[in-house]
Amino acid sequence: MGAVIFFMLRLGNRKGLRMKIVTRVKALFPRVLLGIFVVLGLLTLLSAYPTNEEWLRGRASSLSDLKITQEMIAKARPWKRGGTFYILQGSEGVIPFGSGGAVYVVTHSFHDNYWRLLQSPALLLLGRRPVSDATMAVDQQGRLYTCEGHICGVLTLYSKKEVKTLQDFLETYSYDEPKNVWKPYQPE
Repeated sequence: MGAVIFFMLRLGNRKGLRMKIVTRVKALFPRVLLGIFVVLGLLTLLSAYPTNEEWLRGRASSLSDLKITQEMIAKARPWKRGGTFYILQGSEGVIPFGSGGAVYVVTHSFHDNYWRLLQSPALLLLGRRPVSDATMAVDQQGRLYTCEGHICGVLTLYSKKEVKTLQDFLETYSYDEPKNVWKPYQPE
């Protein structure tokens, strides 16, 4: 800014040219300042958004005291659709199986990130990857499990057999990718 003032003083009596420069600097400066504030705001927003591991730790903390009651199981909507795939509507809920068995599941879908186009700048500028697809389940004994499969708005799980036990549930997989089965989760 000091260089601009020095340049304007050197112009001396060329008032018309000096006024053009002042007008251009005034017009440019607010736009640059606004741009800086927008970028800083986006960086703050992205740095506040959790990573997958942070999301899982937060969910593990909130699920650690959850007790799945028979009343919760009785109120749960049936989730079986077809012979070998299961759908959980919504981002969380009780999934009943067998006679009295159940897990409580919470999900986060990549599609919930309306600003997903901003994930690339987040990766580059912050070295952080905001939470994308993440799923956590807690069983009736309080044990935690995660599944890394894709969540396309709703949790869709596939199975090679009817889910009757906790072990059967843990063998379900997401979006026809058998490698994405449930794994035990221990918060760090």
